[in-house]
Amino acid sequence: MRLTAFFLLVGMLHVSAASFSQKVTITGKNLTLDQIFHTIEQQTGYAFVYEKSYSEKMAPLTMNMREA
Repeated sequence: MRLTAFFLLVGMLHVSAASFSQKVTITGKNLTLDQIFHTIEQQTGYAFVYEKSYSEKMAPLTMNMREA
């Protein structure tokens, strides 16, 4: 009985996690952290809260990320 309940719980959690996953694509050279976060916000609807001073200190990034 306990084993059956365990497998049911694991199965439900797996289905739940799969339904909320999203694919993000970011490509570009010399992207700032602000640009990267903005792209992710546009594609997923998730908002980021961070201190602006952190993004100003970071060097620009080159990214080639597809459906990650």
